[in-house]
Amino acid sequence: VTSATSLFTRHFPSSEAGTGQFGYSGVTEDRLAGEGASYNMNIFRLTGDLSHLAAIIILLLKIWKSRSCAGISGKSQVLFALVFTTRYLDLLTSFISLYNTTMKVIYIGCSYATVYLIYMKLKATYDGNHDTFRVEFLIVPVGGLAFLVNHDFSPLEILWTFSIYLESVAILPQLFMISKTGEAETITTHYL
Repeated sequence: VTSATSLFTRHFPSSEAGTGQFGYSGVTEDRLAGEGASYNMNIFRLTGDLSHLAAIIILLLKIWKSRSCAGISGKSQVLFALVFTTRYLDLLTSFISLYNTTMKVIYIGCSYATVYLIYMKLKATYDGNHDTFRVEFLIVPVGGLAFLVNHDFSPLEILWTFSIYLESVAILPQLFMISKTGEAETITTHYL
């Protein structure tokens, strides 16, 4: 692990242990940071985490207060729940900091709360007729790519890599739904 850590820091310098080239807190960076690594909060990471969290909470509040999930792609929300679940499986194997663990749990919890509201609690308002994007066209290629292009061929690393690739395309069902309906609420466009 020591040589992997030096290799990683040589190619992906960072001012923060636990955050890599793109500022993500993932299995790769967390694992390679090691147990004895210091953990310094980066203002850019904090700003990014909080703005992302604000967007997720605004979406949840919009759905809850309006008692409607019209205009929201349930398929995109399921993909985001899958992204956070596969990315943060390292919660079961390592502890970096209270902040890191708390944010990961909140992201996962909010993702599944959104999916629950769309598919269970408010399913009568869900527009399944327009949410027709074939997610298997995203999941299968992303899964194959995660197996082929990753940092380390281990289950957690492959799943973390899968989550990074999937996150880049998880918004496509939402965009496809908006293009089919030709309209989007202001709050939905702000979330995007």
